[in-house]
Amino acid sequence: MAISVTNVASGTTGTAFVQSSSFTSVTGNLYFATCIANKNTAATAGYSPVPATGLGIAWTQINTNIVSTIFDTMALFYGVCTAGATGVIQVNFNTGSTTGGRVIIDSVTGASSSPIIQAVSNSVATTVSPVSIALAAFSDAGNGAYAAWFCSAASPTNLFAPKSGWTTGLILNPAGSNNREATEWIATNDTTPNESWTLSAGNVYGIAVEVGIPITFAKNSLMLLGCGT
Repeated sequence: MAISVTNVASGTTGTAFVQSSSFTSVTGNLYFATCIANKNTAATAGYSPVPATGLGIAWTQINTNIVSTIFDTMALFYGVCTAGATGVIQVNFNTGSTTGGRVIIDSVTGASSSPIIQAVSNSVATTVSPVSIALAAFSDAGNGAYAAWFCSAASPTNLFAPKSGWTTGLILNPAGSNNREATEWIATNDTTPNESWTLSAGNVYGIAVEVGIPITFAKNSLMLLGCGT
């Protein structure tokens, strides 16, 4: 079994909070929520985006908040659905209103019940493309990878492009916005996810995770243990 990722929802409006578009969660599926809070006014913890429990999904934050040089905040959350339902996910900002919020929600099938094996982030104030994240060697040859990206202060015409061999979950490119968000995934071992773009100025931030698959044992393995015939 290998992981497979599908984008199921996104949202680009809101100041005190942002809501995703409506979708139907599926019991047993893993979900990722890439959350952005735009433009705090001081280099503090920022307006931390926190998705509320809903649609059978209780969220756990994967990384510490990434705060850009112009005080936008990025955070990645995951949760496993325990009871499927239809509706929206609301992302709240824990210190008040922002100049805008973003959320991308992707659904993952084929993941284990303890899916997050490792997580690494990278923040780069540069125009160099691509920017990569270096994961450690994977713990299992069947595990896959998922990455979320955020570009702050980009030109409105600049779009992300995924690494060769990876599949885009969603590129969020709101009209009139100076920020871009994107997700990408691969079902096989790849320790160096990256994103490419054409960027005259700005900062790029990324978070990558190794996604574990269920452990299975072949019958031959059980026979070696005296459990088969």
